[in-house]
Amino acid sequence: MRHIERPPPGDVSTRKNRSQSKPELTSKRSQYFEDAFSVKEANPGRDRVLSESIIMADFKTNVEISDEFNFITELSYILSTRYLRPLSSVVVTLQHSACMVFCGTFEKAYVLTIHALPSQMQPTTNKRNAALIQKNLEELLGVRPARGFLRFIPAPEDNTARNGKTLAGEIEEGVKLTAGEASDEFIGLRRHRSKPKSRLSSFGTFRSSPEVLAPSEEPAGPSGRGEPAGQTSTPFGSDLPAPPVKTAKRTKSFVASFFGRSEPKHG
Repeated sequence: MRHIERPPPGDVSTRKNRSQSKPELTSKRSQYFEDAFSVKEANPGRDRVLSESIIMADFKTNVEISDEFNFITELSYILSTRYLRPLSSVVVTLQHSACMVFCGTFEKAYVLTIHALPSQMQPTTNKRNAALIQKNLEELLGVRPARGFLRFIPAPEDNTARNGKTLAGEIEEGVKLTAGEASDEFIGLRRHRSKPKSRLSSFGTFRSSPEVLAPSEEPAGPSGRGEPAGQTSTPFGSDLPAPPVKTAKRTKSFVASFFGRSEPKHG
């Protein structure tokens, strides 16, 4: 009698196992969508390093290229446009006039291998870049897309290095540098804001000082009106000297000066 490894249909244990596997599948799906659609915090240092990461292309063809410089320049410009990188971040190697058999024939053909970050090697991105790059190569070499083969190889951040540092190390340094600049800027902003407060506090201390706000008062005189002792209140301007009064001189009349004035005779 043959041993039955799987349980028969309708077994209760099978239902339990299926019910237990469904929550695990649901949790995996939810975790995938959370990772895919989660909003990640932007970091200028990381973004700067990633935007300057290397795009490398190895091009092999059995076509004889007379102007190698022009071809490499055109291919570098195509990759720079497709992957949004400056020309200083594009590396292209060329091997032409190679002995190559492609699909059983020695007709014109090429093989292009592109190395980039995994974020630049998404399925949709590869579809679009494959169509556009092969169209451009057909214009440059006259080789049909059917006679070309493209390879998109993702290069993780830990597996690529430049200037003695891996890309992951450069990202870490960029993040630390950005955090340090942000902290310095925050400290400078706090100092800038604290200066007006210190000025206002010193101005308030100046105003609240008794020597400024409360001038010395002299004891009131006997009149009890708050006047200083030994002084009497005088109206404003009474102590100023009076202006001199002009008087007209009395002149003699013409008749009196001609005939003279008779003096009365005293008996």
